[in-house]
Amino acid sequence: MAIELFAKGKLENIEDLPSDVFYTFNYTPLNQEKIKKLNEVLAFCKSEAKRLGEEYLKK
Repeated sequence: MAIELFAKGKLENIEDLPSDVFYTFNYTPLNQEKIKKLNEVLAFCKSEAKRLGEEYLKK
């Protein structure tokens, strides 16, 4: 909708966009078990990224 308004020349500034152009972000909070698992996965990805980067640079 925002792109259409700008394309039609109806707006010049992003500040002039109507509030119905924006969306609201809805989320479901994670429980502690899922947060723990997510942190474990992120830690693994971080270590693998470092390892693979070092391996690549050696080659």
